[in-house]
Amino acid sequence: MVSTASDTGRPLQHLQVITGIQGLRFVAALIVVFIHLQVILQDLGLPAPKGGVDIFFVISGFIMVYTTFGQRTTPVRFALNRIVRIVPIYWIMTLATFALAFAAPSLFENTTANLPDLLKSLFFVPFSKDGVNVRPLLFVGWTLNYEMFFYAIFAVGLVFRRYVQGVVFSVGTLLACVAAGLVFRPDTLALDFFTDPILLEFGAGMMIGYFCAPMASVADPARRRLWGVVAIAALLLTAFMGELIPWAHRAISAGIPATVLVLATVLYEKAGGRLENRVALLLGDASYSLYLTHPFVTAATVVAFRWLQPDFWGVHLALMVACVVLASFVAVLCYLVLERPITNRLRDLSKVRSGRPLATGNGRPRLGIN
Repeated sequence: MVSTASDTGRPLQHLQVITGIQGLRFVAALIVVFIHLQVILQDLGLPAPKGGVDIFFVISGFIMVYTTFGQRTTPVRFALNRIVRIVPIYWIMTLATFALAFAAPSLFENTTANLPDLLKSLFFVPFSKDGVNVRPLLFVGWTLNYEMFFYAIFAVGLVFRRYVQGVVFSVGTLLACVAAGLVFRPDTLALDFFTDPILLEFGAGMMIGYFCAPMASVADPARRRLWGVVAIAALLLTAFMGELIPWAHRAISAGIPATVLVLATVLYEKAGGRLENRVALLLGDASYSLYLTHPFVTAATVVAFRWLQPDFWGVHLALMVACVVLASFVAVLCYLVLERPITNRLRDLSKVRSGRPLATGNGRPRLGIN
């Protein structure tokens, strides 16, 4: 339990660590891994799961509110905290991609080692390499363009004296951006990108955080089972509803069930459920590293698949299992050797103390949610 002060000055006694969110982060990253193995799944006639990014976006909105609820966090402290958390490991992987594209350009289709693209990638400026989609040098970094845009809006919201006003401002700004996109249909890349309905997923997560933060935890096995079932159903819908309604925007087909999934996960823990498995929690910690490093592993796996040209499903399965295991190992290694030490060191240097760190049951600090 963490005791803080609310906007009204009353202490909040019910803020707790949501360990299930840590596990959900790994699940989201794992879904993204399978998306990039879709050539193997398609060869088996199976659909690739989707919605991992949408889960991340809802989680981001939730965590930004949940970890700052009742706090007196300044916009500058919040921004520094987010930069320290997101930027260093992303820059390292982007520079690694740049170096690889420079040394072996034949390995890439649309990625080239040129300085303008590198600078735009490093500073979260959306651009297209193929004339269609926004993709930085490290192509999964397109989601971080949205994340940084959301953080900027949220930081401005922290200027308001009352926390609820900041939440209303942030959610309202996201709604206004999407509405402007639907009404004016911007034809410039950046405006089209930053008015996409996917932004609503951050707002949905914020609302979950705002209403669940002061909620008391009460052990209730019946409610726990109910929310567990809802979470499983929502996860399946998030992953595969796009196959059922391919005409719908992802904010509908994946964003809505992802919102239900995050809400159910939070309420599951409020009803007394907890994720205690240390391996699962470590994988959750390493989910950001997994998200950034897995393209190198999945690309190698796809190359191996095309070289083998297997006609037995067992080879497909073995390749995917090997890919997941290797990608997870690389992610944990990256997290322990690079991400966690760099983040902790930079936080010590910058004296960042914004938000409330995530922790396991034994109180070990966590780095938060990307």
